[in-house]
Amino acid sequence: MYVSPLWLQTAEGMGPVGAGMALLPLSLAAFPVSAASGKLLHGASPRITIGGGLFLIAAGALLQG
Repeated sequence: MYVSPLWLQTAEGMGPVGAGMALLPLSLAAFPVSAASGKLLHGASPRITIGGGLFLIAAGALLQG
């Protein structure tokens, strides 16, 4: 995530404020989603949450490949 503003500034030619504004919706969405997922997954088994996360990572890597 820390390289996204640098990429927007160098490759896309945005200024620092423009790059920050472009990433603002992502930052604003991350807060309520993390709070909601924390409440939903609080009572779930770690095996399910960690296994599901690893499955999503593997599926994303497979799609990228």
